[in-house]
Amino acid sequence: MRIAGKLVAGALFIFLLGGCSDIFLRTVISRDVATVIRVGNVAFIRTIPFPFGNATLDDGITFTAALQKLGWAANFGAGGTYGKSISITNETAPIDSGMLSGLDVFFIGYISTGVLGSSEISALDTWVHDNGGILIVTADDSNHADVANHFNCMPTMDALPGVTATATGRSNPIFSGPFGNAFALSKGFATSGYFNSTPSGSTVLATDPSGAAVVLYKYGNGKIVFLSGYNMLSNGNVSPGASVTFPNDKFLCNLFASVFK
Repeated sequence: MRIAGKLVAGALFIFLLGGCSDIFLRTVISRDVATVIRVGNVAFIRTIPFPFGNATLDDGITFTAALQKLGWAANFGAGGTYGKSISITNETAPIDSGMLSGLDVFFIGYISTGVLGSSEISALDTWVHDNGGILIVTADDSNHADVANHFNCMPTMDALPGVTATATGRSNPIFSGPFGNAFALSKGFATSGYFNSTPSGSTVLATDPSGAAVVLYKYGNGKIVFLSGYNMLSNGNVSPGASVTFPNDKFLCNLFASVFK
């Protein structure tokens, strides 16, 4: 009965928003009843020829603790803290609309300038704006900011470690979601930055001593979360193992749990 009720509500939503994209409307309904959050990630193998160092979900070094937490059924899954599981696909092919149509979230790690072509970034833009896609973008410095720069969220390295939620951020589910409050975070000294420019209409959810560090941008039918330090989610700041205990653990899990909210 619950699913049927949601489908009826979805049909009414379609009627009221008749001018909207059919793909977007089907996405809204499918997410409402889905049991899995489908996450895309630029595969590390795509970044190997490029300079400046790179970090992706599948590099085997940087995000192993995060993957343990996101993959544990007691955190994400039926009967867990958040009732949807997470499925991650490491994408080796160029990003296009066909790839994105099978995803709910796309994660942009610490990726060098030039890894993604302009057509790929345009595909991400359209997917978010028109089809309700969700982007999580890390951008620590100007050498790792192609996607962030496209949306006018431009980073500058400051190598300062602390991140504090703003008053607005403290009430946002990314910082106060089902996994608990995460109002003060750590981020790495070596590669972290802040955003010296943010998209018009975006909301700064957290700052470091220099400026904006976590930015939420509701863009068309979708949204983008910009992080000025990939180390907010990486080993060393996220604790080892699957349990969710410390602020960065809670932030990581709330971030993925809040994507449909």
